[in-house]
Amino acid sequence: MEDWKKVELLATDTGYSYLKGAWKEEGKLRLVRIPSAVAQFEDNTSGLEGALTPDIHYKGNYYLAGERAKNFETRLIDTYQEDFSVVYTPVLIYELMRENRILPEKVCVSIALSEFDKEIIVFDPEGKIKRGKKKKLIRDYVSSFEINGERFRFEVLVFPQGVGIWLDVGTPENAVIVDIGDRTVDLVFVRGGQIVGAGYTTGFQNEGTMKMADTLAREVKKLTKKPVDLKKAKMWLEEDKIVYGGKEIDLKPIKERIALHYMREIITKLNSKPEIKDFIDTYGKVIFAGGGARFVPEEIKEYFGIEIPKEPEFSNVRGFLKALEEKGDAETETKNA
Repeated sequence: MEDWKKVELLATDTGYSYLKGAWKEEGKLRLVRIPSAVAQFEDNTSGLEGALTPDIHYKGNYYLAGERAKNFETRLIDTYQEDFSVVYTPVLIYELMRENRILPEKVCVSIALSEFDKEIIVFDPEGKIKRGKKKKLIRDYVSSFEINGERFRFEVLVFPQGVGIWLDVGTPENAVIVDIGDRTVDLVFVRGGQIVGAGYTTGFQNEGTMKMADTLAREVKKLTKKPVDLKKAKMWLEEDKIVYGGKEIDLKPIKERIALHYMREIITKLNSKPEIKDFIDTYGKVIFAGGGARFVPEEIKEYFGIEIPKEPEFSNVRGFLKALEEKGDAETETKNA
């Protein structure tokens, strides 16, 4: 860690598919994502060598994280477990820091609005069971953790997802922010420059792009007669062509069809609530962001007047960083780790 560069703040968006990170380094705004993939091993002598040796020792087990972990589907920890983003965010943050040789003083983490104040149960790998609000639990786990015998301590700030997008796009006076994640869709309503609370700002669980992945899995199963698990289908959302069941499959037209139906579903859901429909009809400014915004078909975007920020999956972390640092433009370097 001696050659790791100290930075003031690392802003992260802890998603079910990717951990996104943003920080400033030598005048540049760095944007990085790593897969939210954590593979667990009982020891680090499992016959693996080199880059695939489990080299993260955390709470009594050994792990691979990020891109390398994707090679071990049977050992991947299910990201849809309610406590995954609490227990394993330290592992993912460590992997991001190690890959980029940075050591922040403060770390910002985020939670879906629908889960922000939710009471959850955490099954700690060390055999403990903990209960509490998700925002407090994730703060506790990230603020102090030990990996490979090193103790990491940070000042931790916890933000609700979606709010960062509003900050990123310049805090418009009136807007509807739709943050499409892997599992959740968060709605943030802004009126008169203030975030509107009860009845508006909310979140939908199990309505994120996991629904697209589930449909994609069923489509591929029809073509190959082979079962497809959701973890594999989630990875395929990032691919245009795959080989599965002995067949080469062009996913692009399948994904376009699925995306059109899925985005129409989201808009129907928004318009199904009178208070939300009235807000949209009155103010008209609708902003889609988050990783799922990459799948918005152009015809949907144009017909409904939807705005999408540049690199929408990084919108939250850019906004969090903007809120916590002095305002000012910086060069931007983007990397998909």
